[in-house]
Amino acid sequence: MTIEQILATIIFIGTLALIVSNKIEKSIAAIIGGMLMILTGVIKPEEVVTQVDWNVLGLLTGLMMTVGYFSKSGVPIWIAQKVTKALKGNVRLILTIMCFMGSFLSCFIDNTTTMLALSTLTLELAILAGIRKAYVLIPMAISVNITGYATLISDPPAVFLGSFAHLTMPEFFIYKGAPSFFFYAILSAISGTLYLYYFFGKNIKKPKVEVTRNFSFENKNLAKVATIGFILLCTLIGFRSVTKIPESIVALFIASILGVICSRIAKSDIIEIFSFVDWPTILFLTGMFIMVGGLNVSGVIQLIANSIVTLAGEKIIMIVILVSLITFLTCAFIINIPYLITMIYVMQGIAAKIGVDPVFLYLVIMFAGYAGSTATMISAPSNIVAVGLCRKEGDSVSFKEFSKISLPFAISTFLPPFIILVFRALSM
Repeated sequence: MTIEQILATIIFIGTLALIVSNKIEKSIAAIIGGMLMILTGVIKPEEVVTQVDWNVLGLLTGLMMTVGYFSKSGVPIWIAQKVTKALKGNVRLILTIMCFMGSFLSCFIDNTTTMLALSTLTLELAILAGIRKAYVLIPMAISVNITGYATLISDPPAVFLGSFAHLTMPEFFIYKGAPSFFFYAILSAISGTLYLYYFFGKNIKKPKVEVTRNFSFENKNLAKVATIGFILLCTLIGFRSVTKIPESIVALFIASILGVICSRIAKSDIIEIFSFVDWPTILFLTGMFIMVGGLNVSGVIQLIANSIVTLAGEKIIMIVILVSLITFLTCAFIINIPYLITMIYVMQGIAAKIGVDPVFLYLVIMFAGYAGSTATMISAPSNIVAVGLCRKEGDSVSFKEFSKISLPFAISTFLPPFIILVFRALSM
């Protein structure tokens, strides 16, 4: 290992230890880690510009602003009451269905968008049922994250893979007559949802709730405008493959227009829009992007990839087992985008060397990477957003508390696809 690689590893592990210890605010720990990466020369200031995902940060900022007005309008409370009445107050069933709905929507819409869209409803249900807000926000965050590779228009690694491997949208569903990415993503979502059904049953003290008072809007015009803006934002992001407009531009533009209109309707200061943004979460993500960027440019991520190849040799079964396990563990602690993109190139080389279809190996790293990204609070933007929302709602969670919910979910989403892919490898 080079000096830069050693420094990058020490800084990353040290920062992770600070976050896990819960002795310092997570956003401060992440920013300190990012600054150390720059000050020690692991990553140059000009490289930071390319390693930080500005699109994600802009998207999150715009989404938080839009969701802020949507929540203020009272529409989520109204919907939560309607859903509760329709399902006869069965909170366990309602939350389980909503989590699976989040998984399905994330096959086609960015997972942070889905997370923030559904979090407003789940929060209202938590209030109705009298349960911890963390017990609904964390399950929603990990649910939306598991299917980020299901289609050509899901998360950035899936978009990159589609272009790199020249895969069409139908091939994400069926590839050469065999179930493809979408099948494995939904399989993980189903197994994860079954675990959440058990989790909700164990932690919900009021299995049935009754809506005794009908909700009435304080400002119907605000509700209409906020709902239209919210639906328009989700629709445009859902069709980003057609519009070709970056999600961050769409989110910030709609949030700005919504801010001007809603501030006039509600007769409030337009500056209010900035209060909807969870700035510690934005700072935490920025620090994490810089640190993972340091691991990337210093070659640590490539080193992990090369180690897998060395250990596995040319046996397809060993490659599947090692790649799956190491990818799962790695993506439990880093945002998976740079790792998965690096591994796509590595898998292409291995496939050519051992004479197998590279798409099979792409499937292995994608499923394991997304299962791993549900394991901890720092492994995905949607998880980080959930932690921020918990803190904002007065229900802060530690690394350990988050992992108690997320780790069993991650394992339950990892095992079914892993077993199937191992059997497929044995038959090759």
